[in-house]
Amino acid sequence: MAENEREKLEIAGRALEQVGTREDFEAMGELARDAYLKYQFDRCYPEATSC
Repeated sequence: MAENEREKLEIAGRALEQVGTREDFEAMGELARDAYLKYQFDRCYPEATSC
């Protein structure tokens, strides 16, 4: 469970780097944030989504 949470934090960190500031990320709506994080996860871990 801890590893899963660590991955989520890493993905969120990468997303923040690409979005800009934390405020920019927080200003996104929840659906947009979730979609963006899924997109980033798919980019970072393509082998996980091909299962």
